[in-house]
Amino acid sequence: MQIILILSLITVVDPYLVSHQSGAFTPPYLPEYDYVAIGAYYFNPKEKLPEIPAELTGESDYYLIHLKGPVYEDMKKAIEAYGIKLIQYIPFNAFIAKMDKNKKTVIEGLPFINLIGNYEPAYKISTLFKELPDEKEWLILPFPDENVYLVKNKIEKLGCEILEVSDDPYCRVLKIRSERTNLNLIARMPEVMYIEPYLQPVAYNQSAQWVTQTWKQVDRKVWRKGLLGTGQVVSTADTGILTSHDMFRDPAVNITTWGNYPTHRKIIAYLQPTGSSSAFGDVAGGSWHGTHTAGTICGDDSYVSGSNPNDGMPLKAKMFFMDIGTSTGGLSVPSNLANLYQPPYNGNAGGAARVSSHSWGSTSGAGSYTSYCQQTDQFMWNNRDFMILYAAGNSGPGSGTVYPPGTSKNILTLGATMNSTSATTMADFSSRGPTADNRIKPTVTAPGYFLYSSAGPNNNSYLGMAGTSMATPCAAGNSALVRQYFAKGFYPSGDSNPSNAWSFIPASVIKAIIVNGAHPSITGSTIPDNNTGWGRVCLDDALYFNGDVRKLWVTYDSVSTGQYDEFTVTVNNQSEPLKITLVWTDYPAAAGASVTIVNNLDLMVTSPTGTVYLGNVYSGGQSTPGGSADARNVEENVRRNVPEIGNWVIRVTGTSVPQGTNQPYAVVVSGGLGPTTSPVLHIAGQRIYDPPPNGNYNGRCDAGETVQLIDTLKNLSNVGVTSCVGVLRESSPYITLIDSVGNFGDIAVGGTGNNGGSPFRFSISSSTPAGTFVDMMLHLTGSGGYSQDIGFSLEIGVGEVHVIWGPKQVQIAPGDTHFLYGLGYNTSNDRLYVTNAYERTIYMYSSDSNVTYLGYITAPDTFGTDIKYCGYDNTFWHVADWSQAYPNGKRIMKINTSGTVLRQFANPANDYPTGLAWIPTSRLIYTADRRTNAGVPPIIYRCDTLGGNVSSYNLTIGDNYGPRGMAIEPYGPDTTLLLAYTHFSSDATPVLLKVALYELRRSDGAVLNSVDLPGWNVRGVEYDPRDGNYWLTIAQNPNRAIVKILGFRGIPGVGVDESGKPSPMEKISLSPGMPTPFSKNLKFSYSVPIKTRVKLALYDITGRLVKTFVNGEVEPGTKTIIWDGVADDNKVCASGVYLCHLETEQGSLVRKFVLAR
Repeated sequence: MQIILILSLITVVDPYLVSHQSGAFTPPYLPEYDYVAIGAYYFNPKEKLPEIPAELTGESDYYLIHLKGPVYEDMKKAIEAYGIKLIQYIPFNAFIAKMDKNKKTVIEGLPFINLIGNYEPAYKISTLFKELPDEKEWLILPFPDENVYLVKNKIEKLGCEILEVSDDPYCRVLKIRSERTNLNLIARMPEVMYIEPYLQPVAYNQSAQWVTQTWKQVDRKVWRKGLLGTGQVVSTADTGILTSHDMFRDPAVNITTWGNYPTHRKIIAYLQPTGSSSAFGDVAGGSWHGTHTAGTICGDDSYVSGSNPNDGMPLKAKMFFMDIGTSTGGLSVPSNLANLYQPPYNGNAGGAARVSSHSWGSTSGAGSYTSYCQQTDQFMWNNRDFMILYAAGNSGPGSGTVYPPGTSKNILTLGATMNSTSATTMADFSSRGPTADNRIKPTVTAPGYFLYSSAGPNNNSYLGMAGTSMATPCAAGNSALVRQYFAKGFYPSGDSNPSNAWSFIPASVIKAIIVNGAHPSITGSTIPDNNTGWGRVCLDDALYFNGDVRKLWVTYDSVSTGQYDEFTVTVNNQSEPLKITLVWTDYPAAAGASVTIVNNLDLMVTSPTGTVYLGNVYSGGQSTPGGSADARNVEENVRRNVPEIGNWVIRVTGTSVPQGTNQPYAVVVSGGLGPTTSPVLHIAGQRIYDPPPNGNYNGRCDAGETVQLIDTLKNLSNVGVTSCVGVLRESSPYITLIDSVGNFGDIAVGGTGNNGGSPFRFSISSSTPAGTFVDMMLHLTGSGGYSQDIGFSLEIGVGEVHVIWGPKQVQIAPGDTHFLYGLGYNTSNDRLYVTNAYERTIYMYSSDSNVTYLGYITAPDTFGTDIKYCGYDNTFWHVADWSQAYPNGKRIMKINTSGTVLRQFANPANDYPTGLAWIPTSRLIYTADRRTNAGVPPIIYRCDTLGGNVSSYNLTIGDNYGPRGMAIEPYGPDTTLLLAYTHFSSDATPVLLKVALYELRRSDGAVLNSVDLPGWNVRGVEYDPRDGNYWLTIAQNPNRAIVKILGFRGIPGVGVDESGKPSPMEKISLSPGMPTPFSKNLKFSYSVPIKTRVKLALYDITGRLVKTFVNGEVEPGTKTIIWDGVADDNKVCASGVYLCHLETEQGSLVRKFVLAR
């Protein structure tokens, strides 16, 4: 009845469905229908029965019935009419059934019966016994109607030890310990259906919020829309939770033992599953695994006034926790997994879970379908609104390395990518598919490399961990956000509407949304494959919010064998790929099944011109005609990156549905949907113009500025727009609109238009917190009644770190410890030089994202903390010996490129010297004193190159042991200082509270800018003069790593858009000028990927046009410009700073050039 209600709801509100019809068809005959696949045996019963050892044959009342496929419902009813129960489906078109010989004789005469044979003892033995011949712990599955305790007694008489008994009606199972000599004897027991070795579960250990929400740096759009997980309950089963941690604790409800806690603000239940010998709480022996995964899925420290940025994905969701951790950090998992699923599903007065995340699995049985898989699929079949996720495992990068229960059919199986902007790269450790029956695994991926989350031993401890264990709760949390989207009535309008709220939200709909929105841009993979599955989780690429050009259509229906449903939707623009996803929660296969699909549905999509695409038939990352229907996976997709405009017909067919009267399914469609009579524009480029005196000319929105916004619109529909006018709307308290109307003119089909002649203009309050995202709506109108709203957001300032690449672990000299510290950039040879705080070594690396190890030079002293290049004489300034372990003491040394000391003097930072910054134009050195003792203010010293003219000031940033590496920011006002800072507590055992990068005014240390860093133990910082961004060294978390981040005035890093193509900022480039500064000629280059209109011009610091280099259409490629310092009016330009603007339809870039006469 619930399914029917949902169908009615969707039918009423469908905005993009043109037509819907159902009918009958004749399913195709498949050659595999002649065969039976059971355990190790694959045979055609018409030709020859399998050869089975005599000791593994025998008669009983259990038989194998093979039908002439496909199986129709009336075939099953004809058999059941004789009082015969069909117990378990066996591929292909076969069932295990119980009957006496008289009934066997009768039904053998039915016309659709192919064979009735014995259910031989040999069929009951898992093929995993060959892989694990010495395993003595086994799982025994009796037939559903047999008495499990009778089986227990018979097994005990063989001398076996009974470890666990479960009498669940859906999962009768015994866990025993036995010698191998008993295997055949147990198989011959007629009450036994299946035997497999027990696979010991283990935890899969090895800025995820925005990566999985939008794939736009630090843009948590789903949260901004009000989807924070409120009203949702999630569940994990793991090593335990440190319940007093800030991410979970509730001062009003203390959790110290097992029980239900429905009024707790976060953990509404903390239970020990039946059949588990777990111990309460989390322990260091388990690496705080359960605390970490719980924090990732729904941690939130704001309740106790915390400010750690590593909150969970749906941070306001609640947790129903199942503790399976032992006192030593291992796992104790019950033999019946329903004991993990049923209590959270039932819930308590605080709520009931509908998303269940599991970051564990086995390390044996790769690719196989075990009893744990069957139990999991069974629970999802019985409870179709329960979404279960499992980690794929950490046995990659080899193929076929996904382990049970991650090989279950109906779940989401998670692989791991790197994190932040490196999420385009798979983690090497992530297990790869396919399964043994060639299903695609993992299903999707999510960040799983050094995710920072809650950990012990302290209530405010955080730790970076890597593994598919980390990716799984990340995706599970996002699944809860999808549930909330439908529960709050966001579908189909894109705004929350209680009248559109769904009361029953099928797991297949959630799974289809996750798969449909998955981002395909992962290096070295082309979807679908067995590295990444369908791509990386990205909710914004499927969920529709008001103002999005991409639309969403969802249905939930069902078919039986020989039935089809057909839906027609219309595509009216090509600005988005068309993605069609079919997902169904299938009937569980038999444990040990060699082919696991039971109910086989197929997806067929016909384009407006009649081209037919079948589900999962892909080439080059999109659907291609031809091929054959997928008969293995329960997820099927059709995707066209540039879809035809017109009506698309989607057909879902019941090719074979032998179990259940029908098979429910979900279809999700995303793309440019809508009537073809309506023109559709999309924003193809945006430019922020922020000239002085009310802007800083960095091409970004910053607090206190007045900026101009120019939008470039493109028409990829089939109807032109004339007299297009845009009105900018917003409701932010930080924004004041000055000019809100822009004219875009006529925009023909395939054409573009911008409001460069009438830019939008607005001021930004000086009190706007850095990192604030402002949602805006561009309301467009035109002749003939055209009207459209396009939503977008702008970030104010830099509130969180924008990673350009990394962190990349780097090689160091053999035998050295890992503690990297300061770094410097040698502009003459384009190398990074990095000190080591515990070694007498300075390492050399390439400055690109590969950070290739290039050897080392011997440092003049040990305990090096910073190094900076001195260009005028090709030397380095070096700070070392903070411990004063050597007689030279705390010194600043000038060394050559071989490490030889040229001269040295006493460091004025004489307590605990750390960072050093060098300003070559004024020959000044700045050095930081971290201070040895807590509670003492750190100091910044300034001196000349001989150690004289010393001055200093105390820093007031706060916390302890803070200053680390230093550098200069040459484009800060009067040249500013960069300072890496570690904030530690004053406890006897100091706790790292946070890590940040600060920009300081040189004169007094006042903080001008800051950005928090995501848990990295950062020690060094250096400015990259080529793009204005910063390198950081990370001593730990991860060990010996280098990362590059966006500078406070740098050129943004690049991303990859949904179609796998470069983003606008990656498509175009503008190189630094060489030399910098220059006195005669300046050489630089720019590139564009396609033929496009380009304006390349130079402005002085007041915004006055100085020189126009290009203004017109340009062919694709890289172009070189040489400028002699002469303006358009043939006057020689004066010394100073000049701003070079590259403006294209794909976006714009700005470079600063310095002319020094």
